Order: sequence, then C-alpha cells, then structure tokens
Amino acid sequence: MGRQAQLNEYEDEGFYPLPNHKPHKTLEYIVEITCQANNIVVLDVPHYANKEEDRWKWARNFSMESLYTRSMPDKFVLAPRPFYLDIKTTTNRRKDTGNVAIELSCFYFNLKRTLMGVRSYYCISDTGVARVFSPTNIKPHEIRVQSKWKTPEYSALNSMAEELSKKYKIKVIGKASAGSFDPFVLIKREKILQNSTALYDLIKM
Repeated sequence: MGRQAQLNEYEDEGFYPLPNHKPHKTLEYIVEITCQANNIVVLDVPHYANKEEDRWKWARNFSMESLYTRSMPDKFVLAPRPFYLDIKTTTNRRKDTGNVAIELSCFYFNLKRTLMGVRSYYCISDTGVARVFSPTNIKPHEIRVQSKWKTPEYSALNSMAEELSKKYKIKVIGKASAGSFDPFVLIKREKILQNSTALYDLIKM
C-alpha cells in the first residue's frame, strides 16, 4: 500500500493527520480565537510542503537535514514572550490506549530547540480547550521503531531513537502499529494533562 493510501485509510483515526485533517483544523481554530481574544497574533510557519510536487520529494528523503525541515512546528505565536506551537491531534488508532503519539523526528527536534532556548510547545485539545506542554517537561514512555526502519537509509531516525533511549531511559519497541507506520514516541495523555497549561494562560506569561 502506498503512503497516500495509508494516510487516506487512517485519516479518520487521527494518528497522522495532514494539516487539512478536520480535528487538526478545529484545534487550529481554537488556537486562533484564543489568541485573538487576547490581541495576540498567530503566524503560520512556512511549510516545506507548500508545493504539492515538492511534498513527496521531501517525504522520500530521510537525511537529518530533511527530517529537521519536516519537523518544524505549525505556528509562531507573537505573545509577549513568543513561542513556536506544534498542533497535535495524533492518538493511537485504538482510542482506549490513553496515549498521544508524536512523530519521532518531530519530538526529537522540538526537544533540541527547547534545550537551546527556543521556546517550542505542543498543543492538544482537552474538551475544546487548547492545552500546551513543553517536550522538556514530559518524557515519553515508549519509542516505536518497526523493523522496516532498521536499514542504513534511515540511520538518522535510528540515531534519534538510540540517543533518546539512552539519555532518557525510554524503551524502544518494534511492535507493529496502525497509522502511517512512521517511527513515533508515545506519551500518556493523563501525564500531559497533569503537566500542561491552558494556552490562554501561557500567552499571558
């Protein structure tokens, strides 16, 4: 099955939503109106896939440089202390797992940016409220890298998994999963809710 067919098959599951995926657009709207109500401007981060013909060229390249570009957050929030915001509506296909899934390269580079002092947050929806958390505040409990990725072509992804696993004591699992089949990290949704803040509070800080 081709990648686009995989995305189409699981689109309603919300594991790997495209920017025009309905839950993603809904959360974008919540972010926009929350910021507008506080006179805060939200900018779109220039996207590598603005041109459809370029999108799949990027998608076929798994160098560290390509993955860095593809991991850029969705939004830049011009709050008194500006920050990047990456909107996430990804969950495991099975709704009862209680996990939020984030692409491995996305988590890795957002963590790196944050450690460098570049404020980068993730945003999820909690009963219609935008909640944000930093990748430095919440450690994933699992990294999923299926055996198909264990080849030299994907060495950058494997080095990310190895670095996170060793530094933060996170187990790496090769278990099959639904969705795009890309490597990802799992974070307990309950842990996110306990260690996050409402967007409307963060933009006032």
